[in-house]
Amino acid sequence: MITKKLIYQLHLILIQCIVLTSIAYGISNESVLIITCSHHKPEFLELQQKTFAKFLKNTYKFIVINDAPSEEMAQKIENTCKKIDAHCLRFHQGWHNLPYIPHNEGLDYNFPSLRHSNCMQFGLNMVGLHHNGVVLIIDNDAFLVQPFDINQYMSDCDIAGFLRPAIDWSTKLHIIYDYKHLWPPVMMFNMSTLPNKQTLSLSAGLISPNVWVDSGGGTYTYLKNNPHARLKEFNLLNFNPIPEQIHPNFLQFGDPYYTLEETKDIDLAKHIGLDDKAALFLKKGPVEVQFFLNGVFFHYMSAGNWLGRTDTWHEIKYSLVHEYLSNLLDDTSSNTTNNSSLTQVVNSEINQNNTDHIYNNVNNNEVLILICNSDNPFFIEQQYFTFAKHLKNHHKLIVFSDTPNQDTQNKIQKICDLYNIRYVKLENTHKDQYIRESYSLQYAFEKFALNHKGLVVFVNSEIFLTRPLNLEKYMQGYQIGGYLRNAQNSLNIVNNYTYLWPTLMILDMNSLPDKELINLQSGYIKENVWTECGGNTYHYLSQHPNLKIKRFNILGINIIPSLLNSTFKFLNIPYYTVGQSKKLDLLRRLGFTEIESAFIITGIPNIQYIADNNFIHYMSNLINSSSANLEAYKHNIFKDYLQKILK
Repeated sequence: MITKKLIYQLHLILIQCIVLTSIAYGISNESVLIITCSHHKPEFLELQQKTFAKFLKNTYKFIVINDAPSEEMAQKIENTCKKIDAHCLRFHQGWHNLPYIPHNEGLDYNFPSLRHSNCMQFGLNMVGLHHNGVVLIIDNDAFLVQPFDINQYMSDCDIAGFLRPAIDWSTKLHIIYDYKHLWPPVMMFNMSTLPNKQTLSLSAGLISPNVWVDSGGGTYTYLKNNPHARLKEFNLLNFNPIPEQIHPNFLQFGDPYYTLEETKDIDLAKHIGLDDKAALFLKKGPVEVQFFLNGVFFHYMSAGNWLGRTDTWHEIKYSLVHEYLSNLLDDTSSNTTNNSSLTQVVNSEINQNNTDHIYNNVNNNEVLILICNSDNPFFIEQQYFTFAKHLKNHHKLIVFSDTPNQDTQNKIQKICDLYNIRYVKLENTHKDQYIRESYSLQYAFEKFALNHKGLVVFVNSEIFLTRPLNLEKYMQGYQIGGYLRNAQNSLNIVNNYTYLWPTLMILDMNSLPDKELINLQSGYIKENVWTECGGNTYHYLSQHPNLKIKRFNILGINIIPSLLNSTFKFLNIPYYTVGQSKKLDLLRRLGFTEIESAFIITGIPNIQYIADNNFIHYMSNLINSSSANLEAYKHNIFKDYLQKILK
């Protein structure tokens, strides 16, 4: 009886015959056979090919096992392979359910580790075992980042890689060091000398009750049965794990691991053998990355998202990794270890006695974003994500907080450490809100903004960039960008006294005259004339009447009527009540997009759109404290909205 399983098996035999003819016998034994498995992110294949071409000192053939779950992605991978001259072998999705490698009963055959094992074994069986030279099996998110001669490295061994321990399957936490196997981000085999290579299995699964081995776990059995196989074990360096997940995730890979705080010290890299470019890359804070073999191979880690990160998380991480690899590939020298100019930069930073100066000296081509008066850890994280996604300029964030709540301070510190954001804790106990907040603003200006030669953006902790924006183009021809707010007395607006409202304020520090005279303090600028934060900019503006100022507009949306004669009266801006804000025609005339209009129509109370609707101001603490449910409702709607625009 001809079964579906038998058809699949006959199909595999036919493919093997074709593949062996077209590949295995068409490559010399001196050439390295490189095998990777890809199910998404074809852009990684391009980067891999470029790094192999630059750094690998051997001729090679690049084989891609195409495991895309959809035909659309499979076609993208195949097109990329044609573009980079790699040979693409399709692993048909039905083969996972055979399964291709025998697995334990009861396991989901589409579990990521099992799928990965199937594909690696397929590549090994199809071409790897039939090559009479060195075979490199590498994850599709691992990259060669230093010059390397694989044939020379493998000349005195049969097999090489990092040995990973097993896991206690019942707890998913405990490490079992008695069962170690080759881990597949980087594995090397000398097929001309490897004993009993036909028994080599790259399977994953349970090799003993409650003893789980990941992809490549079958090599435990191979090494146990072939004790004379010459093994060369290389090291693994773990960087920037999230503190809460050092255990269990990172401890599975063993020591050493270095935290975000530790990798800020560039000198650390010299002690552990990494080059200057790797050190500068790590200092920028890419979370959860690895280097193998003393820095020869870099591992993005979890590109398949087995750690369950968000799309935005990966966008930010990929941008840092892409920048790092691009810098390596653009270097005119193939040896990145001895880059004297980079060494000078590293040493100059290490030798600074004033650590603040390192952060003041942001690259003047970067936009410096100063987030003042932060007291909400969730908002800091979302500000980071929205700027990372939408701001089309290189930028650096610095967070200032004077919250008296120690628990909040700790949470803010943790978020900033997680994303490598500089955190400045201010001790300021003044009871008046505006004076306290003004102090933070003035400190940020004097200590960080004043020495910068590019654009500086002041935002409070509730401002979010929600549209793509090139700030240099947006501010071209202007020295200041901001909303000019009127001063007030106890009852009314005082129209003849305007100042910059630092909720959102942009300064071109390269072109501003007498910038050391800028004062962001609040207070009385004349008898009975009161200003809030930023009020003393009135004097600077008065002394420099020819400044080129881009005056930002503000729209108040879904304003609660009780606030119209208090807070919004003094802002003197157009505002729209909940009823008015539900009119789609009005929202279109005001320039809102469909997703923005849908968000506004939910009735979320008391928000502002600023600067041609590019920024949104959450505006907390405007709802009566007795309306805790309404504030929670507002926060949940806002959180959902940010998640949508960040997708």
